[in-house]
Amino acid sequence: MNYHDLCQAKELLHLSDTATMKEIKDSYRALMSRWHPDKNSDDKEQCEEMSKKITLAYSLVMSYCENYRYDFTEKEFKKHLSGEDWWKERFGNNPVWTV
Repeated sequence: MNYHDLCQAKELLHLSDTATMKEIKDSYRALMSRWHPDKNSDDKEQCEEMSKKITLAYSLVMSYCENYRYDFTEKEFKKHLSGEDWWKERFGNNPVWTV
């Protein structure tokens, strides 16, 4: 797999740059529900082709996710603090700073 393949898979599955595992799975299920040949009798050939593409894209994305190295450093953790947690991290629970 290369980055270009991953980007194409992401686009086919309608994923944002920061998709959650739930969003990935939900998108896959929704697309397969729409394109599965057994559920869509309009054009079986096109549905079969799209189903194969969707399944391959999902496999690529899942493979990437399974091999992703998570960063558990404090620096990375702090990037994902909510506004409230960021404030508490800097100023604590001092009543002067509360509303």
